Amino acid sequence: MLHVERWAQGIPAVVAMPAIHLVTFADFMYEALPQAKERRLFGRVFLPPDDYYVWYRMYQSPFRPVRAFIKMINDFDENGQLITFLYLVGRRIQRLLKRNPNYFRDNPPTEEDYRQGMELRKELHTKFFAEIKDELDPQPLSPDKQIALNKYIKDHEQELGFVFFIFVPSLMIFQESPYKLYRQAIAGDIDSIEKLLMLDPLLLNNPEIGKHIQHLRFTNKTNDYERVSAAIHKFAVTDYSEVEDARKNSKVQLAAIIQALSQFAGKRLTSTRITKLYNAYSKDKQRGDTDFDLPVGESFSKAIKRHIQPWNNLFQKPDKK
Repeated sequence: MLHVERWAQGIPAVVAMPAIHLVTFADFMYEALPQAKERRLFGRVFLPPDDYYVWYRMYQSPFRPVRAFIKMINDFDENGQLITFLYLVGRRIQRLLKRNPNYFRDNPPTEEDYRQGMELRKELHTKFFAEIKDELDPQPLSPDKQIALNKYIKDHEQELGFVFFIFVPSLMIFQESPYKLYRQAIAGDIDSIEKLLMLDPLLLNNPEIGKHIQHLRFTNKTNDYERVSAAIHKFAVTDYSEVEDARKNSKVQLAAIIQALSQFAGKRLTSTRITKLYNAYSKDKQRGDTDFDLPVGESFSKAIKRHIQPWNNLFQKPDKK
């Protein structure tokens, strides 16, 4: 049995599974964020967008980039179908609760629902930890599948580039989606314009955002104009000057997401419990019994508190009113 599997005992699957996935995601984050400025990932450099209209449209709707990303996972990850299934279930629950926050209270499960739910939970549990085992000892793709993956990335370069270099850094660095930032930016919010330009200097040419920037210039709002003008030279992840710093920062950020999600699900994970999860994963990765990237004791709890509020806002439960 994996150490992370032992850690999950007694914790609801809806809390444990996302928490474990986020901890495993830390390895990807610290490798990806420092390379985002050069748009480098999967051993290749992603070309700049060749169609600005399509690129700007992706800020208005997540459909194209999310669909391309899910299809890549589904087609080229051994457990892609499970990940896709969990995503679709999560989206369905989200829509149900948006229409009726009391849906599950108003529609309690029957005995048959409960039985089927337990069977599904057992199946998901088995598949989930089988996937984690695969991630601990990843096998290279076959030559044919690698060629197919390279072709898929090339054919969907803009959509996947948006996911990896805009969507993920936006969530991790600013704790806000690029869609929300874009809506606020075209409404004239200076802070949102600055953040987006740090992520994506191409938005300087966006007509809606450019209009607001020029308005600052011609109304003599010098400080704000200089701030947004300088943003295109301040890439959002330049604070991660070293890979080690990127790794440590990513793990604290992910811990804040884990705690916020667990609070939302009604089973709050303390910083001590989250530390034990990181340590369990370190053992499974054969890196040692302790994850030394994490702050110790109360320092870790304080670090989570510094980063958690935006995630609490993002995951807040629907207003019962």
